[in-house]
Amino acid sequence: MTQPQQPFGEARCTDAREPAVPYQQPVVGRVAYAPDGGKLEVRAGTHYTLCPPSLHPSGDHYRWEVEPWGGVPIIDLESIGLKVVTASEEQQREHHADERERQRHEDRDRFEERPELHHEDQVHEQQRDAERHDAGANEAAGQSITLTQAQRIDTYDSATYEAPGTASAVNVTLHGYHVAQRITLGTQMKIDRVMVEAAKVGSPADNFEVRIYADNAGAINTGAQLSSGTLSGTLLTEDLTAVWVPITLVTLAAGSYWIVVRRSGANDGANHYTVGMTTTAYGTCQMYTGSAWVTHAPGWYLRFRLWATEDTGTLAETMLAAKAQFVTLTTGYTSGVYGYSTMDQQAAVLDELERLTKIGATGNSRVLVDISPDRVLSLVTQPAALPGQTLRMYTAGGKVRLTDAAGSPWPEGLLPVGLWVELADMDSDLAGEGGMSPAFVEAAEYDAESGDWRIEFEGERSLADLLKVQAG
Repeated sequence: MTQPQQPFGEARCTDAREPAVPYQQPVVGRVAYAPDGGKLEVRAGTHYTLCPPSLHPSGDHYRWEVEPWGGVPIIDLESIGLKVVTASEEQQREHHADERERQRHEDRDRFEERPELHHEDQVHEQQRDAERHDAGANEAAGQSITLTQAQRIDTYDSATYEAPGTASAVNVTLHGYHVAQRITLGTQMKIDRVMVEAAKVGSPADNFEVRIYADNAGAINTGAQLSSGTLSGTLLTEDLTAVWVPITLVTLAAGSYWIVVRRSGANDGANHYTVGMTTTAYGTCQMYTGSAWVTHAPGWYLRFRLWATEDTGTLAETMLAAKAQFVTLTTGYTSGVYGYSTMDQQAAVLDELERLTKIGATGNSRVLVDISPDRVLSLVTQPAALPGQTLRMYTAGGKVRLTDAAGSPWPEGLLPVGLWVELADMDSDLAGEGGMSPAFVEAAEYDAESGDWRIEFEGERSLADLLKVQAG
């Protein structure tokens, strides 16, 4: 039994077998066990102990072997290595010990009657030995056994870098930095821009790019890029906004194609672009892994819009072919300027035709509607004023006279509409500075009886206006 190094008091009778040590114990128990298996009776609560100078039945008096001092201290038996159990726990221990002893006797009788049970009972005996050791029995070690623990996982408080195998780097596959949307056109379209929803994160220095690829049996034909275009990142905001990305004009026949959105530069996690997506299913949407196109995860679709465009000359001819009467239309004219095939349903064809012709052609040239004497209607581009091809107009004496570039009289009644006329009576310096000459003839009339010409020039400037300028 473990005792304090300096006991505060110890009472013993001459005939008493064990000394008695007075103390105060906060935990009420009946028995305490030492680590070496020793047993100590604890008397507390309703129990009592005789102290000096009480009389022992042998006739001797109890006496102090170590005189107590300083009162009775409080000792926590468990803090000095003793295990305190209650009376009920002690009864259970004694009951279990009796049961084990009875079982041992029964087993011994069984060994004598049925020797084949000897091995099984050895195992049971080992288990009971383990229980007895738990109860504090001091017995020799039994047979050795091996326990195997499955699925052991070690955990660590801090992460440790580990390379896969003998490699020195870890490859991470980035999905979705290119997004492709499959589209299907029901009719031929000319497209010169694509609308998507885009935004920027950070300050990307490259461009936001849109490409159009051909389709190959439901897959992107990356070897057949049909058109592309870019939009500077400086034109985007941090909020998703619908933007038109201009692309090279392309004519797409009815069928399927792929719209690909991407960035023109290298990947940058801090500075990049985002695009608007939707869960509404349309066609097929895929994303690029760096080596292959795979189905988009989590299954979104690109928000986009295509706007058909057409040459303004073709648009005008289409309306003329549908609505013009009493004339023969000459087709095939192109202005080189593209517009969108939309119009107000309340607008008249004549109004739309005038609007389209006012748009003009490439090079800031005008588009003219020419009707020949045999009622053949053609759209033409206003010709440039070339030396040696302009008429000359004289107004001396208040009467208009026309000649060709060589000075020969212009045929009477042949209207010079759509031709350039040089104002021969006007000072060349004045004509050049004022932009008066040469002038383009917008309309002309000829009076066969009087032989007089009435000519209107481009911008509805009348000859009278020109003469006023000359006179001034």
